[in-house]
Amino acid sequence: MALTHRDVLGTGGSRSRAAPAPRPGRARRDGEIVEAVIAGESVAHIGSLHGFTSPGASIRLVDKALDAALPGLSAHQQQRVDLARLDRLLACWWDQAMDGDRQAAEVVLAVIEARAALLAGTGIVDEAGSPAGPTRP
Repeated sequence: MALTHRDVLGTGGSRSRAAPAPRPGRARRDGEIVEAVIAGESVAHIGSLHGFTSPGASIRLVDKALDAALPGLSAHQQQRVDLARLDRLLACWWDQAMDGDRQAAEVVLAVIEARAALLAGTGIVDEAGSPAGPTRP
């Protein structure tokens, strides 16, 4: 006779399962994966660094790391990665632009415009709770 879920779980119906204990090193690994994504590494390369050879396994690895690092934002993961990349570019060129380098200033303005366009209409807010996108007159 085949067992049913009631036989396995008992007569009380389905029981909620406790969340699995976090695996040691998982948070560190996920952080490394997110940093690699932000740095522009390919999913295949990230997967190979962590012992995955198939594209599907590599995609799942990266998705899980992004889900863990950015909980509740799965619909906006790519956007958040793009924002982080733009922020890194901005940080790289900011000091040169402030020192009067015209080319650096143009890069900074282009990054600011790209960031504003990415945030336009998203409802994403900054740390102070203000809309992070451009304001309209």
